[in-house]
Amino acid sequence: MKQNRYIIFLSLMLIFAFTGCEDFLDVNVSKDSPTTITVDQALPTATFYAAQQIYDHAEYSVYLSQALTTASKSQTGSYAYSGGWEFLSMNRHPQWRRHFYDLGANINEMIYAAEKIDSRNFILIGRTIMLQSTMLTTDAFGEMPRSNAYTSTSPTYDSQEEIYEWMFQEADELVKLFEDKDWTHNSANIPITEKMDRIYRGDLKKWGLYAKALRARLWLRKLPNWENNPEVCRKIVEMADQVLDDPDWEEPRYYYPGGTNEQNCPWGSSAPIVNAWESRGNRLASSIPTRFFAYAILGAYQIQNNVRGYALDPRADKLMTGRDFGGSTSMRWLESNIGMETSMKIINYPDLFASGGNNPYVDNKGYIAFLTDEELMFIKAEAQYWAGNKAGAYNTTYNAVIHNMERFGVVESELLGNNAK
Repeated sequence: MKQNRYIIFLSLMLIFAFTGCEDFLDVNVSKDSPTTITVDQALPTATFYAAQQIYDHAEYSVYLSQALTTASKSQTGSYAYSGGWEFLSMNRHPQWRRHFYDLGANINEMIYAAEKIDSRNFILIGRTIMLQSTMLTTDAFGEMPRSNAYTSTSPTYDSQEEIYEWMFQEADELVKLFEDKDWTHNSANIPITEKMDRIYRGDLKKWGLYAKALRARLWLRKLPNWENNPEVCRKIVEMADQVLDDPDWEEPRYYYPGGTNEQNCPWGSSAPIVNAWESRGNRLASSIPTRFFAYAILGAYQIQNNVRGYALDPRADKLMTGRDFGGSTSMRWLESNIGMETSMKIINYPDLFASGGNNPYVDNKGYIAFLTDEELMFIKAEAQYWAGNKAGAYNTTYNAVIHNMERFGVVESELLGNNAK
């Protein structure tokens, strides 16, 4: 009997040893919680977080560049950067998570899944988004893990020089692959619908042009101190023109349908907070234009009238509108990071949601632009300037400004009335 017990016990031990608990009882793998995703599931997530990442960087930058400030004097807490430059009380920055987890981890899974079925269109789009993400992240943080970020439990930091070297190589390779029909017209490519890709609806020609636009943005980093020579300037102008002059070029925009939480544009009045603690909802409702932005940049007048408007720049009353509080519709501003006086209220300052204006960015049903026509024009103008073509740089800059004014609905009479021409 004892021998039989021993044999039974030994048999059970062998079963556990060779099958493991995963296969024997299936306790490690839930059929309801798969650890892999399909390409059609991953791409909508990637494009959504690519747009969210643009917002995250812009939301920080609008305060750090001292374009906006807040009514409060507090410089601590999770929004410390909006009232000053105090970062010691902050322990999470959404841009870092966006790049390495929300985008990086999901796009790696998407590319892995696409490689298994040879659907190369998903690979091209995923790599393009990661190029954009890497560029934004290293420009904000400098050194960062890249080469072994997903292969090591203790990834090392690549130098910014190494990261830029990779980005130049990646941009060149992507441009070539988008022109390779073995990739763009591969018979195994799964058709991409608008539901999967809210930006270009799977149009690889447009994604290829966006890759070229990213390459132009990348090359601009060479000026003025890295490789500032006529040949580099010529290439940058050529890269920008290749995109702007192509009839298939379309700004990469992520449109929001409006609704609840993340269905709303991050800059809209709903101020959605995505993923709770690792995100920042916009603070336009409690923010104020700085003297630098309102007076020095927009040319705001001390005294407004109906003829000339708020400022020399006719976009001023499209970006923000007076609240008509206490009979005053003036465009008040505030020095950066000092907080408003105790006798003042936030309603004494302009409405940054521009309820009476025409700002396409602060609508709940608005859009996030990954890169604009104007940016490409300014890239071209910068290269023209350093090449010595100052007249060309002026004309390109002028056209970019007019194009931006038209985006905000500024009509020609407003331009003439403000002596902008």
